[in-house]
Amino acid sequence: MRRQLAALLSSVLLLNAPAVEVPQEVFAPEWRLENVAGSTISFTAEDRLRPAVLLFWTSWCPYCRELMPFLDRIQREYAARGVSVYALNIWEDSDPLAYFSERQYAMPLLLAADLVAEDYGVKSTPAVLVVDESLRVHYVRERGDAAADVDSAVRVTLNRLLDASLPGSP
Repeated sequence: MRRQLAALLSSVLLLNAPAVEVPQEVFAPEWRLENVAGSTISFTAEDRLRPAVLLFWTSWCPYCRELMPFLDRIQREYAARGVSVYALNIWEDSDPLAYFSERQYAMPLLLAADLVAEDYGVKSTPAVLVVDESLRVHYVRERGDAAADVDSAVRVTLNRLLDASLPGSP
C-alpha cells in the first residue's frame, strides 16, 4: 500500500503529471502524532468517522503560504460536518507554531511529521490529500495547481464524500 501511495505522489508531485484518477486500492498509511497542545492525534481507520484533508507543509514554502488560507477556510466551514484539515509540518527550520499563531489558523497543527511524510512518499510541498473514513485516498494535489484550483477540488471531493455518507445515498 505504501509503495502504491508513494508512486502516486511521485507521479503527481514530481513529474507534474496530468490529473491522476486515484485507484480504489490506494490507502493512506495510519499515523499518530502529537499536536501543539501535547494531545495525541490518531489517524487510523478505527478513529476516522469522516473524511479528512492532509496538508504536508513548511513555513518557508511560498506555495504552502499561498494555499494555507484556503485550507484553513475549509477547516472552519467543514468542521461542523466532522471534517478535519491536518497541517503536518515537515522539513522545518523556523517556528511553525509562531507562523500559525500569527495567522490564527484553525487547522490542527502537527509538528515534526517528517517520518509520516516519508511513509506517504512526499517529495515536495505542499502535498495535499483527501481521504475518506476508511483512509482511501480520493484526491492528491497536482504539482503546480493554483491554490484556488486546489480549494475547488478539495471542496468537490469533500462534498461528494459527505453526500455519499448520507442515509439513502447510493
